[in-house]
Amino acid sequence: MTSELKKQTEKPLPPRLFRWAVLIFISLAMFGNYYVYDCISPLADLLSSQLGFSDSDIGLLQAIYSIPNIFMVLIGGVIIDRIGTRKATFLFAVLCFLGAVITAVSGELWIMASGRLVFGLGAESLIVAVTTAIAKWFKGK
Repeated sequence: MTSELKKQTEKPLPPRLFRWAVLIFISLAMFGNYYVYDCISPLADLLSSQLGFSDSDIGLLQAIYSIPNIFMVLIGGVIIDRIGTRKATFLFAVLCFLGAVITAVSGELWIMASGRLVFGLGAESLIVAVTTAIAKWFKGK
């Protein structure tokens, strides 16, 4: 490919402020992801005293997050490659958000566990997608 043709086919770089805004946005998504992941342990005493959860129930809420990640890390990478980083990041962020909402709407163990399962479907893949986005977005910077 000649340099003239290459210049015509390249997309112009986004403004620097826009790149930083994207970085802040995806950083907030990652912050939220880790916050929701870690929220069960600090609430363990409250879950026990107010909802009557046993240590096993609290352990279930922590462990059920990991079950989908046995498969989703591999599947998530394929999804990122197939639909693109932007769409995959959005998809996984929506799964994380839905999982967090489902977990928070009820004090019933099975509903909270379902929310943590949905959250687990998106969380680790979101980390991979965000890392991919950062690598592409700030390539050479």
